[in-house]
Amino acid sequence: MNKLLQITYWFAGIFMLLTLIYGVYLDSIPPEQVDSNYTFLVFKSYRLLWDGILLYLDFPFIYIYGFLILVWISRLVYLLIIRNGKWKLALLELLIGVGFQLAWFYMFWGFNYLRIPLTERMGLTGVITKEQIIEEACHQTHKINGLKKQVEHQILDSSEAVKWQRDLSSEMKSLFAELGLGSFQNSKVHIVSPPGALLVFGASGFYWPLSGQGQVDRGLANVQLPFTFAHELCHAMGWTDEGECNFLAYLGMIRSSSIWIEYCGQLSYWRYLMAELKPLAPDVYDSLYSELSPAVIEDLVEISNAISRFPEWFPILREKFYDWYLKTNRIEKGIQSYSGLVQWVILYKAKYGLI
Repeated sequence: MNKLLQITYWFAGIFMLLTLIYGVYLDSIPPEQVDSNYTFLVFKSYRLLWDGILLYLDFPFIYIYGFLILVWISRLVYLLIIRNGKWKLALLELLIGVGFQLAWFYMFWGFNYLRIPLTERMGLTGVITKEQIIEEACHQTHKINGLKKQVEHQILDSSEAVKWQRDLSSEMKSLFAELGLGSFQNSKVHIVSPPGALLVFGASGFYWPLSGQGQVDRGLANVQLPFTFAHELCHAMGWTDEGECNFLAYLGMIRSSSIWIEYCGQLSYWRYLMAELKPLAPDVYDSLYSELSPAVIEDLVEISNAISRFPEWFPILREKFYDWYLKTNRIEKGIQSYSGLVQWVILYKAKYGLI
């Protein structure tokens, strides 16, 4: 084993040990101290350094990460097949490689799972009734019909896409600062190709701490892109809970000066709302759906077509794994946490007034 490889192993081992010790420490302190002891200290320092570097490399770093993973896997195959008898070294490198990536995941993002939940910070705890959901669905149906009248049907070209991404990023970063969740000015999300590369795995987007950026699938319908973009930007800025990222994305989009961004946010919320309404009051669901304008229905058909173009490969396996992952990281509702958006918006309106 050459000296450089030994140094690499020692560095990875020390980093993994420090991450473990730090994680035990963070787990032992009250949740209200995690912001100052981790998010605004280690995580923010990482974001400043990493975002400063990637500011001059404005492309999806996930491609480079993927290439490096392929190189690593190729080396393991080389040790196992080409160099017979090197299985111990291959196993060692596999364990160190996986361990190092897990340590990186938690040290530079994952410990944010220990933060106080957003809904607890904002006092959005409580139960909503069937009547509230019906009333909200009626209001929201009229809302998206009205907004759609103000939005010209458009297929965004590259320059328009850059503009809405810049504007939405600015709104989300301003919202985070106002809510005391941190200021992360250069966090990035990219819309990546090929279309469907994420959708076939049941994801419209994802944030990967080892690349330090969010990714959104280019195969989504145009009206889906902003909401998914805002959701992944929340992850990039240190928020972990999936449902709460949906809520933050919604709050950021409806305050936008762009009617198109607001419409996309309200339409995304309407879809979650109608999913809640359908089993509770199917007759009301059918009635409200019939009230949609042809232009809104056209957008919903576009969304359906985009999803159907890229059917998921392993839906049951993906759901079980992701549910286990979320619950392991203290998201008690697991994959069901996404649906919390409806409850929190209704409670928000009741507490702070109409949005």
